[in-house]
This record gives sequence, structure tokens and C-alpha cells, in this order.
Amino acid sequence: MKEQARVFRARLMALCKLFAVNPIDNSERCKQLLQARCLLLNYTAFTNLICNKE
Repeated sequence: MKEQARVFRARLMALCKLFAVNPIDNSERCKQLLQARCLLLNYTAFTNLICNKE
């Protein structure tokens, strides 16, 4: 699970970079961008868990 979380975090950062969002300065904006694309991305069950949490 720790490895999965690490991979997820790395993907999260990559996505934020891809969408030109600084996750530290704009974590809320980043979250919104990720949620908007959640159904399209569908990386892992872990991703879905995060996206569906709210």
C-alpha cells in the first residue's frame, strides 16, 4: 500500500505539472483539475478512491 501511495503521489505531481499547476501554491486548483479529469484518467482504484471521496 505504501508503494501504491508513492506511485499515486508521483502521478499526481506529474498531472499537476502537465496542467501547469504548482501543487504547493495551487493545491485547490490542482484538485479541481484532477477531479474534472478523474473519469478520463482512471489510473487505478486508488485514484478513483481519491476522486470519489468528496
